[in-house]
Amino acid sequence: MKSTNVRLIVALAVLGAARELWAGEDKATASYNRGVRFEQAGRHEEAVLAYRQAIRKRPQFAEAHVNLGVQLARRGRWLQAQEAFDVAVRLAPDSFEAHHNRGLALAEQGRHREAQAAFERALSIEPASVKTLQAFGTVLLFQGRSTDAVTVLSRAVASDPQAAEAHYNLGVAQARLGRGEAAITSYRASIRSKPDSAEAWDGLGIVLAKLGRHEEALPSFDEAIRLRPSFEEARFNRAVSFAALRRTGEAILECREVIRLRPGLSAAHVLLGNALAALGSGVTATEDPAPEAAR
Repeated sequence: MKSTNVRLIVALAVLGAARELWAGEDKATASYNRGVRFEQAGRHEEAVLAYRQAIRKRPQFAEAHVNLGVQLARRGRWLQAQEAFDVAVRLAPDSFEAHHNRGLALAEQGRHREAQAAFERALSIEPASVKTLQAFGTVLLFQGRSTDAVTVLSRAVASDPQAAEAHYNLGVAQARLGRGEAAITSYRASIRSKPDSAEAWDGLGIVLAKLGRHEEALPSFDEAIRLRPSFEEARFNRAVSFAALRRTGEAILECREVIRLRPGLSAAHVLLGNALAALGSGVTATEDPAPEAAR
């Protein structure tokens, strides 16, 4: 079987200091507190304006820079968010929230090494932060550093056994390292914490299929598809297992559905052709089942 890319779950744990500060007579603090109230009421654009007003009145207001960055990040404005967090870490070098959020903003821009440094700094302040460990481990995976990711993500699940995303990404890392049984354990732990994760069910099925356990893999793909009927990767993976089990008719039907959902997926066309040919030859539809080739 060939190794391909694996979908990761990224936990965007943007952290803010959304709490009011002492009021007093300070106009900057009053604007900041107004931003907090707007944020808590879901009036996010007004919160942005209030935090900017607080910063104009007091440029050294680190908490206002953090919360401004949080609001921008939640709208996908990651470069602007990063710029706000850059200012915050200069003003408050020991702010855990500022370093953690800066790491997220950098990671979202594909700047993984810089993000790694930001997460390492955040963990030097709060070593047991599960959210930061999860994000750090994911960044390591994006860099292809699966062994290091296993170390970091293992710390995350040790601190919080219910951390579904950490268990999932730990499973990804273990699967990349060829540790199939360990990956199965991690995917199942992720599913226990979050039974509605289609990605986790699909990941579990992929590992079982790669171990040749196609009968066991099919229920996992079934559940992934039940949760997300348009999940073409899981459908393709189910087709591969059908073909490996010589359930050729079902493989053909599944391939046709994959092609309907994603007409340009060449792997599905190849598998369909093999399955159609197998109908007349009496052989398996594929000699080298490759779950996740759709990814």
